[in-house]
Formats: sequence, C-alpha cells, structure tokens
Amino acid sequence: MESRVARGACFRGSPAEAEGRWTLAPATRQQTIAPAMRRTVMAGRSHYTLPDLIHNVLMELRRHPLLLALTLCWGVASTAALSAQLGSRPAEEWIETLEGKTRVATLKIDEVVAAMQLKPGETVADIGAGTGLLSVPVAKAVGPRGRVFAVEVDAGFFPSITKRAGDNAVTNLQTVLGSFTDPKLPVSNVDLAFFHDVLHHVEKRGEYLKTLAKYIAPAGRIVVVDFEGGRGPHVQQPELQVSREQLAAWMKDAGFTQVADAKLFDDKYVLTFARK
Repeated sequence: MESRVARGACFRGSPAEAEGRWTLAPATRQQTIAPAMRRTVMAGRSHYTLPDLIHNVLMELRRHPLLLALTLCWGVASTAALSAQLGSRPAEEWIETLEGKTRVATLKIDEVVAAMQLKPGETVADIGAGTGLLSVPVAKAVGPRGRVFAVEVDAGFFPSITKRAGDNAVTNLQTVLGSFTDPKLPVSNVDLAFFHDVLHHVEKRGEYLKTLAKYIAPAGRIVVVDFEGGRGPHVQQPELQVSREQLAAWMKDAGFTQVADAKLFDDKYVLTFARK
C-alpha cells in the first residue's frame, strides 16, 4: 500500500488532511517540531550515551503529541507496504528466484505466449512482470506497432526488464510502476492483460481484477497462468492458492467469463477470460 494511503488513514478529516498535509499553521509547526528536533540533534552531538539519546527522543515524543502521531503513522505506512503483497520479498531476492535456470526451463514460455493468440499491433499489459521473462517475447509477438506495459509494484525490477529488452532489441516495451490495488496503466484500451504466476500474490484479488477491468478494451481479454488448487510450491499456504473456482467467481464479478483453457501443464492452468 502506498504511503499516502496510510497517511490518509492517520489524518482523518478534510481532503487536505487525507493527503497527509499539515493541519498546523506554519508558525505553530516551527515552534512545536523544530525545537524538539534541534534538542534531539544537539543531544546526539554532545557527550550523551546512546541510552541517553534514546531517552531524549522518547521524552520529546511525549512532550509533542503531533510528533508522536507522525512517528506512529510512518510505522503504519511502512507495515502496510510490507504486508500488502502476499509472500512479498525484495526485488533482488525475487530476481534470483525468477531467473533460476531450473524454473525458467519449466515455464514453456513460447507455448504460453502462443496460447495468448496475440496479433500484431495489440496493446498488452504484463501484470507483475518480474524480470520481463514474458514481457519481451510478448513484445516481439505484437511487433513494433504493438505496445507492452510491464507492470511492477517494485521499481527494483525495472533495470532487469530494461536490460532484457535492450539485449533483445525490443523497443516497444514500457515499464509501469503500479500499486498493490491498481496497475496504473497509462491507457484504457488494453487488448490483453496477463498474470503469469502472479495472481496468488495479490492480496485482494477480486478488487484488483475489477480495477484492472477498467483498463481493458471492450473486446479485450485477461489471461491467468497459475497453479491448480492443491498444487505447486504453496500447498501448505492456503492464502497463496488460487483455484479455478475462485478465479471464475472473481472474474464473473469483474464482468468476465472463461473463453479458453490451454492444456500446457500438469500442475498449472492457462485460462483466458473475456467480457460476457
């Protein structure tokens, strides 16, 4: 979750407060917070020990409720950001996993891309693009007149995506920084959006799919590749399981119905959905 959302939860009231803006007059802010911070910093520059410094900081927080509130809100925002994605890890850890030779060898990338039945000139969104393993071949499939948006919630993946595109002379691929609830695509006429081994990491899947639907063209499609219920590496983690039945229900609520089922794997499904 973005920090501004968390701030809005802490500062309930006017729209300005919901955006995390100060509600104190400038003069009051200076009188209240600046001296507190100066005293704390000065303590750090003196002969105080670390316990003394910690004690001083805590005392300043007690003397200034607004400063304490800001500190608590920052903590809430940080916690929300970490918990908004199921099974979340830093990009550098994910990259090592996603690029593992054994994993890549089992993905059947060419077959999956073929199952999408892409046409030259189409606009595609790779939701949770990771390192661009599928973004680049998809970009080639839609050709130079087509566009591919590689969406990630962690910009730490972007250098890997950009490098892979450059190494393959792909120029029609654009990275997009989405949020945990919205892909934030720059267009609303996407011909095909796909999740490859990603949807089970989205916490509020039904809501996300409804939001994604707003970016899909009237004749557009959504493709989901994920593990069958009770299969894959998350068997002991039911919160990281997405069954066909669950997916069909969420898609129905978003206005989509299943139109294709590509039988490519024993333990994964490759399902295509279109508007009813």
